[in-house]
Amino acid sequence: MMLKEMVASGHAPMASTYVDIMDCYCTLAKFHEAVSFLEQNDVTESEPYSVLLKWLCKNGRPQDSVSYLEKFHSRGLVDCHSCNIVITHFCNEGKIRTASELIGRMVVPSFTPDEGTCSAVISCYC
Repeated sequence: MMLKEMVASGHAPMASTYVDIMDCYCTLAKFHEAVSFLEQNDVTESEPYSVLLKWLCKNGRPQDSVSYLEKFHSRGLVDCHSCNIVITHFCNEGKIRTASELIGRMVVPSFTPDEGTCSAVISCYC
């Protein structure tokens, strides 16, 4: 309710506001509602989407995180950090093939792996 009043009065919420709201939804494992919230409020910052991806991985739903990552990427709503969250999860689980496939799909459209991506992959081999 308060968020709607802010927007109606011409005060756009900061990205950190959306991050906090996403943390609340995800803490309660209300992932579908979290996605609906982002879509209904036309959130364009990548940070709230990254929070959702992190929570999906943390709650044993990495395949959902991949699906959402691809969906959000096609809309320009995620960045390399968002991809690294999912890649790091797969690397930490020892699923290097899945992580490598995701990196391959990440590079083709537009993202260049950064030091976070490389660090996640190297950690798989240590």
